[in-house]
Amino acid sequence: MMKRLYGIDLYKALAMLMVVMLHIMGRGGVTEACVAYGSHSFIYIFEQLFYNVCMCSVDCFVLATGFLMIGRSIKVKRIVYLWLQVVFYSLLMTGIACFFFPSVNISVLDWVKAIMPLTYEQYWFVTAYVGLFFTIPVLNRVFVGLDQKDAFKYLAGGFVLLSLFPSIIGRDVFKTSFGYSYLWFIYLFMLGGGIRQYEVWKKIHFGKSVIFFMISLIAAFSLQVLWKPIVKLLGSEIVWGQYTSPFILIEAIALLVMFAKIQITSQRMQAIIGYIAPSIFAVYVLHSNGVFRRMIDWNGKFCSLADYGVVGVIVGIILVALIIFIASIIIDIIRRYVVNYLFGRIL
Repeated sequence: MMKRLYGIDLYKALAMLMVVMLHIMGRGGVTEACVAYGSHSFIYIFEQLFYNVCMCSVDCFVLATGFLMIGRSIKVKRIVYLWLQVVFYSLLMTGIACFFFPSVNISVLDWVKAIMPLTYEQYWFVTAYVGLFFTIPVLNRVFVGLDQKDAFKYLAGGFVLLSLFPSIIGRDVFKTSFGYSYLWFIYLFMLGGGIRQYEVWKKIHFGKSVIFFMISLIAAFSLQVLWKPIVKLLGSEIVWGQYTSPFILIEAIALLVMFAKIQITSQRMQAIIGYIAPSIFAVYVLHSNGVFRRMIDWNGKFCSLADYGVVGVIVGIILVALIIFIASIIIDIIRRYVVNYLFGRIL
């Protein structure tokens, strides 16, 4: 049995932090506020570079799942626990809004959505992620049956069909929704599993990973600008900055290799990381909850960060994201303690 790679736990934590930062820049209004300074302004260019860094977040999280779960059995209890965690926070946020934020106007439908969040697609990521978990036993069986040469062929074919080709023509040919789908998650799982299974992460030098990451970041950002005339001619759209973009994917792979090589030798640090790791997923469930966003009026909430200049906007995004991340971790640790205290023997 391979020893635990605590660097991968840090990788997942970074991925989730980047998800929060994406939402701050997107729905939070920071990107829109930076656009007001002009598409050629330094603040907009640097904000968009930072946005492209964070765009690999979802790919990172699912790659890590494949890296960790390839060849391992999945217990139904784990899937049920994941679902119950989502339902718990959906009900909690709906209840808080109902009793303490009357202006949110919680309806009967809101309660139904809270009880059945996956059915009503309250979280696209959770829906695709839970679907992936149900498929992992089949994927593991298929993957184990392949030799290394065939596995690389299939993974390379998936890269061309699901990532490279759609990005070039700007069309969602194979209906991956440019990464917002169960199909893309399956591919990422297999890719992450291949990187672990065939020890690709050991064969790539740390320095090369940094170079690959930087080149991919610059390429993804540049092509979104340079590709405009081509996609306009094709009557399609620019997708070099989407989750399925080959450069966004390479960013995620480069980061995976970097973090897999990180050695955590301190037992105290191992204990801290191990204790926090199970609560990372809750960060997404909490801050992405629709009712929660209505409570704090998330849309455009952070546009004022753009008033602090190039450095200020980036620092502001990171600080706000860290506050949300840490608060969510603390809340979930409390939930885990209470659940373990009340139902520890059953679970």
